Amino acid sequence: MTRFAAVAATSAAVAATRSRTAKLTALSELLAALEPDEVAPTVAWLSGGARQGRIGVGWATVADAERDLGAEPAGAPTLTVGEVDAAFDRLAALVGAGTGSNAARRAELTALLRRATPP
Repeated sequence: MTRFAAVAATSAAVAATRSRTAKLTALSELLAALEPDEVAPTVAWLSGGARQGRIGVGWATVADAERDLGAEPAGAPTLTVGEVDAAFDRLAALVGAGTGSNAARRAELTALLRRATPP
């Protein structure tokens, strides 16, 4: 199980350098450390998307979820790639779900972010 923090750290490292070699090294080290079922979601995230396609979360939902969080972030990184991917599955299932789907997406996202740690 790969911690989602490793994906976030790799993304930050790739964004912080202009060196193609450093980018390739960071990405290849991360990809080599992943379990087989973690590769597809991780590659999608690092490419700016989600394995599930559209998950129905826009900036307004993110801002609402952030307000719901409170001041205290998670103490230590515990989220795994699989847990984040599963949360995205649940979010994607709510797309077009009708009445209450916005509130359900907000609650799901808030629960996910509550377990996240700051960079």
